[in-house]
Amino acid sequence: MNTNQTWSHQPLSEDVLSSYGPNKQIDQYLQLYRERSGKQPEQIRILDFGCGTGSLRVTLIRRGYQAYGVDIDREALAIGRQFMRTNRCDADVFSEIDERNRTGFADGFFDVIVSNQIVFTYPCQALPAR
Repeated sequence: MNTNQTWSHQPLSEDVLSSYGPNKQIDQYLQLYRERSGKQPEQIRILDFGCGTGSLRVTLIRRGYQAYGVDIDREALAIGRQFMRTNRCDADVFSEIDERNRTGFADGFFDVIVSNQIVFTYPCQALPAR
């Protein structure tokens, strides 16, 4: 997808991840979801919408969740995939949002969809018209 937007990305590394974590609302929501659903983290499929390089996704995986990521930014996804391959993790769970705003995942596949800072960074011209 061409957004005519230029992003600056730093490589994903252990140093970056050590200072990163989901925001408090995401943590609270996931705890509430676990309590209400009775599911353990390894049973919960989470989509990180607007995942960028995947730092939230990596954090969720390390907490035991099945985490996937989608974004419109190919460069960010490439950085995330490289980090995942280097760390022997599944890099194929990153997906690019296509020209028709589709993720490549089936409807109902995810238990939870989260987004960290997407409201501030998602280009308006990439949003679907209503």
